[in-house]
Amino acid sequence: LVFQCVIIYFLTALGFKAGKENIVTTTPGLFACKEISFQYRFYGGQQVKVFASVGHTERSQNPRNGGAVWVDDVTESGFTACVVEFGDSSNGTKEVYWIAIQTAPLGSQIGAKSLSSWTTGTECEKIDFQQRFSSPPTIFVTVTHGVTNRTQDAMALWVEDLKAESFKICLREAKIFDGPHKNLKINWMAFHNISVDNFTLINSLVFANTNSPSPQHNYAFCQTANFTESFYAPPVVLVTAKRSTKINNSLQSGSQCNAVTTWVEYTSKTEAQICVKTFNSDSNNKDVITVDYMVTGDLDPCIGVLCHYHCLCKGFGPYDARCVSLESCPSYQEPVCSSNGSTYDNECLFQREMCILRLNYTVQHPGSCEGFPFQRGRQHMPHIPSLGYSHCEVIRLRPFVFYPDKALGVQVTVNHIDTSDKSYVHDAAVSWVENVNYDRFTACVMAAGYNERHANANVTVDWMVYQGAPVGGVADEVRLSQWWTGTTCKSVSLPSGKFSVMPSVFVTAAHHHAGLKRDAASVWIEDLTQSSFKVCLRELQNYAGSHEDVYVKWLAFSSLHKPLFSEHSSIYFSNSQSPPAGHNRAYCKDVSFNQKFNNIPNVFVSANHSTSGGNLQPIHNGITAWVEYVNETGFRVCLKELYEAKYDPLSVSYTVLSDICQPGWGYFDGYCYFTSPACMPWLTAESNCSAMGSQLVTIHNQEENVYVQHRHNGERSWIGLNDRSVEGSFVWTNKEISKFRFWAHQQPNDWNNEDCVHTLSAKHGYAWNDVPCDNCFNFTCFTDFDECKTNTYSCDDNAACKNTVGSYTCTCKSGYSGDGKTCNDVDECTNGANSCHSLASCINTIGSYTCSCNQPYAGDGKTCNLASGEWTGGFSWLYIPLPVSYSGVLPFLFQLLIALCLSIECQSYQSLTDSTRLVTYGNSYYYCDNGLSGWYRFQGGAGTRMATSCPSIYRCYTAATGWLSGGHPSVADGQVSRLTCFHWNANCCLWSNYIKVRNCGAFYVYHIRGTPHGHCHLRYCSTS
Repeated sequence: LVFQCVIIYFLTALGFKAGKENIVTTTPGLFACKEISFQYRFYGGQQVKVFASVGHTERSQNPRNGGAVWVDDVTESGFTACVVEFGDSSNGTKEVYWIAIQTAPLGSQIGAKSLSSWTTGTECEKIDFQQRFSSPPTIFVTVTHGVTNRTQDAMALWVEDLKAESFKICLREAKIFDGPHKNLKINWMAFHNISVDNFTLINSLVFANTNSPSPQHNYAFCQTANFTESFYAPPVVLVTAKRSTKINNSLQSGSQCNAVTTWVEYTSKTEAQICVKTFNSDSNNKDVITVDYMVTGDLDPCIGVLCHYHCLCKGFGPYDARCVSLESCPSYQEPVCSSNGSTYDNECLFQREMCILRLNYTVQHPGSCEGFPFQRGRQHMPHIPSLGYSHCEVIRLRPFVFYPDKALGVQVTVNHIDTSDKSYVHDAAVSWVENVNYDRFTACVMAAGYNERHANANVTVDWMVYQGAPVGGVADEVRLSQWWTGTTCKSVSLPSGKFSVMPSVFVTAAHHHAGLKRDAASVWIEDLTQSSFKVCLRELQNYAGSHEDVYVKWLAFSSLHKPLFSEHSSIYFSNSQSPPAGHNRAYCKDVSFNQKFNNIPNVFVSANHSTSGGNLQPIHNGITAWVEYVNETGFRVCLKELYEAKYDPLSVSYTVLSDICQPGWGYFDGYCYFTSPACMPWLTAESNCSAMGSQLVTIHNQEENVYVQHRHNGERSWIGLNDRSVEGSFVWTNKEISKFRFWAHQQPNDWNNEDCVHTLSAKHGYAWNDVPCDNCFNFTCFTDFDECKTNTYSCDDNAACKNTVGSYTCTCKSGYSGDGKTCNDVDECTNGANSCHSLASCINTIGSYTCSCNQPYAGDGKTCNLASGEWTGGFSWLYIPLPVSYSGVLPFLFQLLIALCLSIECQSYQSLTDSTRLVTYGNSYYYCDNGLSGWYRFQGGAGTRMATSCPSIYRCYTAATGWLSGGHPSVADGQVSRLTCFHWNANCCLWSNYIKVRNCGAFYVYHIRGTPHGHCHLRYCSTS
């Protein structure tokens, strides 16, 4: 093992090394050198050759300057790299790319050429290859200095006259007359097809330079070299310029009068920008510069890595690729719906969660998921005498209704709708489902009695399939793993506080093992409460064998999800008498619907039994319920249960589902939609919709867009958007203002007079496209659904429903307050919103109030007067009518005096005299006024009246300080209602209530009934 490690280390040390270093140039001279050490030294004694190029560390908007780069003091352990920047300094930092080799890689030739000394200008020397190439090769060259720190030997370096057998190396001093130049050597490497894995990419760029360089580009020519594969980190890039004249020019301008330099402007993981500058004394002779470039580095370790669960591959090292989730996601709202029916704010959040949880769901469609995907139907089971009433049928579901990775709930109920004799009661039958999938399921029915009564009618199954739960409801399934015979039960807990009343619960058995008729069983509910129930099953035939993995799908709700569900209720069966023989020993009841339906609705039933009151335990029972017949006005429900000494009372829950829209139309979010069976041109489609009292569909949001396209099973269809009137100004046919648009990429484009819009289907991301109006597509019509007229709204009983386009509003009736969905009685007596006389008492009633005159006054409560001759606590009064002609101040004062005399509150009140009530007082204690009730006057130390501006908190011996908002009344105002506010938490009116106030001439009195909602510590504050 040690020997193998030494061999690997030795080969690595001998083979190839590469890297890059930042070198900071300084003024004057923009010159710098840096010693570079190899991580592992070379061995073997052969001379090490270093090739280098210069570049920049950061990307810039415009090209910068290149520079002269050379190496010196090359050893087996390292070398020194030097740079002189041409022109003005860019940012003082250069990046030097280098490779070092000791032996020629397979397929290449390497060499070193010592140059003769020269004084100034350009020097070119021919170099012959050791062996002739088949054609001019790729070549790289670098200058090596024999003497260190000689900035005067900084050179621009390029290749000329490259042939299969030789090339010419040319150098031009960076600063003229800076010679003599000596002890310079050229390292070169040439090849056609090199066999070194480290050379990741080798290619060339051709700079024809047909135009003059511009000052905007710093007089440089630049091109981008795109890497064929991405790198883990920005790689090392070597460049060498090769100069030649244009092909159609037979004469080459003299090398002595030219200069070429090339550099790497920047590198990234996917590309490098390579620039050249040339000097040509002959402006008519445009040189062609070819730059050979070599890229070496570690490729992105994620290349070829396939990540599952929507994870992204991330490199943690050159050879360390891992599939990880996105570290963060944007916060914008662009919802998407996953295949498991979950909505995410944007696709990034979806992908992140899938990766973290290792879930392989997909994006099902843009927009939010439908909360309660739903489909219902009725399946007629063909009568097969040889099977009796034991039969299964596959029921196929509409495409695009359900999410493929979300569990489906199914409810089925047996009925005998095909029976012509309404007095006939069939044998008890049980039903179950098998193979439940998002596009189909199997419904099965088995009847007791072995068909000995020879009934010929087909049995029918009403079914509904759903995902999730209706609004306000709960849905799930429970597994009964195994039982041998008889009855088995399992408890189910409902969410805490979910139901304030006992819900309706519907149950259906789902067999995990398909085709096993021995698992046929009756299923019912035991001991239903607001928080729990039991699911019970009893095998249809005793000793039928082991029953394994039977699931029960259940659905519970207490209020209807309108408009999908039309009505629900419960039917009580006392079962105090034996079931009549005329009903085939079954208990039956006829039920009338709350309304007459246009078409026969679907009816679902479920039996509920309780063990309380001495009733049977479920182990001794078995219950099944079914529907005998159903029509537009009602249905008959029947049930059978086991007999053991007696029959138990029980109830049957039922729910009714009917057509929401007219036949052939479908409902979605406040509208009814019609899907055409055939294609038509746009104008014909619009006319057909109009003839049906509707319009071509207007799309309001992404959810509606998805629904409409799903109705066409993923095919293209017309919508109402068009720009037939004004090109480029798209409007809807119903003139509605809907700003929602979902154009496909580069659409609309009005190619070939395209003025009408169609959907592109689910296969193309649910996007839209404009096309000629004479194309033929299916179409969708829509019309508003009137929830108020059809009684499918969810307003409070004390609210009025008002239909709006696509929806409706609920407004609480007079005497109630709330949002319309919930309305609460308004206490007009407490809030002061009543018209009772000041001498009357206000009595709140549900939705209103009444006024009753106080003793000894008489009247209707809105007006109260003393009865003639009544005594008023020490003085009496007599109504004295004044002459009509008598007017002026005197009668006014006379009547005012009478009013004050008659104001009992100005004579009968309680005094508040505690000086701690003053707004200037602190709060050593937290007093509270929740016990005050009656008329009060501030006197003595408490001042003369209630504060009328917001006091500071923690004053008048309390925490929240009370004050009168709206000011005090005048004497003539009589008794008024005023708002009192309590200051707390930087809110001068955080709590409030209404009190009555009267100006008694010399003082004020206040009718106070505690504090708002009984809060403490709140106190009415006073001032003098």
